[in-house]
Amino acid sequence: MRAGLLRHRVAVQQRVAATSDMGTPVDTWETVATVWGAVEPLSGTEALIAHQAASEATHRVRVRGLPPTVRPDASRFRVEHKGRLFDVNAVLDQEERNIELHLLCREGDREAPR
Repeated sequence: MRAGLLRHRVAVQQRVAATSDMGTPVDTWETVATVWGAVEPLSGTEALIAHQAASEATHRVRVRGLPPTVRPDASRFRVEHKGRLFDVNAVLDQEERNIELHLLCREGDREAPR
């Protein structure tokens, strides 16, 4: 992967359980890695293919391999880029070597009403 293609600074965030001041359980988001990546809208054909791997994928976020402590589980991760939120639907590890990851995402916050 050419470094020049990774021109977006993205934050990979993980859902963590916390407790509110009132003692009720709440979910919050914690940034676990800030990396260079490429945020790319999917073309029509790519969206059809991605739909088979991840429902409603609208974007692909390409990043170099993440640290071993960060293994994105699609249901617990999202990506933030310039205030935009991308829920991770699927993680594709190119060549299964943790060198290049493709995160298939849907723009928007999964907590927000649809």
